[in-house]
Amino acid sequence: MMGLLLCGTELVLRGMERTGAAAVLQFGGGLTALTVAANIKFVGVAAVGCLAVHLARRRIGGMPAMLVMALGSTAITLAVSHGTGLGFGWIGAIRQSTAVHSWLAPTNIAGFLAGGLGRLAGRDITTMAIQVAVVIGVVLAVIIVAALLRAISRGGVAPVRGLGLIIAAVVACGPVVHPWYLLWAVLPLAATARSHRSRSILTAISAITAMACHRSGPAPYR
Repeated sequence: MMGLLLCGTELVLRGMERTGAAAVLQFGGGLTALTVAANIKFVGVAAVGCLAVHLARRRIGGMPAMLVMALGSTAITLAVSHGTGLGFGWIGAIRQSTAVHSWLAPTNIAGFLAGGLGRLAGRDITTMAIQVAVVIGVVLAVIIVAALLRAISRGGVAPVRGLGLIIAAVVACGPVVHPWYLLWAVLPLAATARSHRSRSILTAISAITAMACHRSGPAPYR
C-alpha cells in the first residue's frame, strides 16, 4: 500500500509539472497507483484528497480539479473491482477493523480508563465509553484533516507533508492502532523532513516501531 501510495504521489506531482501526453500518462498512472493503494487500505484515500486540493490550487482551480480526481479514482475502483471479479465485498469489510479493541489506540485507552473508573463505582460502562471515545476521535480527525487540507489549498503545507500529517492524525484518532501503522505517516514525513530535529524524531519513531513489530511465523533456515 505505501509503495503504491508514494509512487503514485510522485507520478501525480510530476504530471502536474508537464504538459501534453507526458502529463496525461504520468497523472493517469499516478492516480491509478493511488486508487489501488486506497483499495488495499482505505487510508490511501488521504493521498487522493491531498493531491486533489493541491491540483485545484496549481492548475484547474476550485471544484473541477477535485471532481476530476474523484471521478477518475471512482472509475478505476469500479474497473478493478469488476475486472478482478472480487466485487465490492471489501466495502463492508472495512468496518470489521473497528471490532477490535486495540490497546494502542488513544480512543480505546480513554474508553478503558473510563470503564475502569466505572467499575470502581460498580458499573460496567467500558463498551459505551469506548464507543463514545471512538466517536470523539472521528470528530477530531475530521477537524484536523479539514484544517490540513485547507492549509494545503493555501500553500501553507506541502502536499506530501500534509499527507503524512493527515495519516498521523487519522491513525492517532482511529479506533485501531498497530505499531506498523506509524510507518504510514513516517514515510511521507521523512520525504519532506528538512531539519535535523525532524529527522531525529522520525528516526526515533522508526527505531521504536521496528522493535515493537517483532517477526511472527516459523524461524528461517540457518
